[in-house]
Amino acid sequence: MHYSFDNSTKTTASPAEIWEVWSDVNRWHEWDPHTVSAKLDQPFQDGAVGHLQPKDAPAGDMHFSNVVTNSRWTSISSTPLGNLTFIHTITDEGNSRVISEHMDADGAIALVFRLFYAKKRKESGKQTLQALAERAEAAVQSR
Repeated sequence: MHYSFDNSTKTTASPAEIWEVWSDVNRWHEWDPHTVSAKLDQPFQDGAVGHLQPKDAPAGDMHFSNVVTNSRWTSISSTPLGNLTFIHTITDEGNSRVISEHMDADGAIALVFRLFYAKKRKESGKQTLQALAERAEAAVQSR
């Protein structure tokens, strides 16, 4: 079984400004309205493992891969029912950037996710990307 969706938002913040906020996992709860806590005790790089406690969903580990500074990263959360994979990208479009998230649910978790979390997670994902853009833009304005 498989289920996926995409979210994106535009921002005037630079890739470096977006990355500064996004890669600071321990502070996600400060700007992401759907994160209770997130923890990463090592550099944000391939092979790093963090822990996420989202609102309205079970906590779990995140395994980071495909990390390219100021550009993209992937997190995979494994469950007994399958994997949740989130691919995050920053795309430069001249005067603006597009911040995107692609989510794949594979295995039996796809059905569970679709039935119980999909609608809420798709909307919360959009809100999270908008909050990320606002935080990165605010950092620029405060300098």
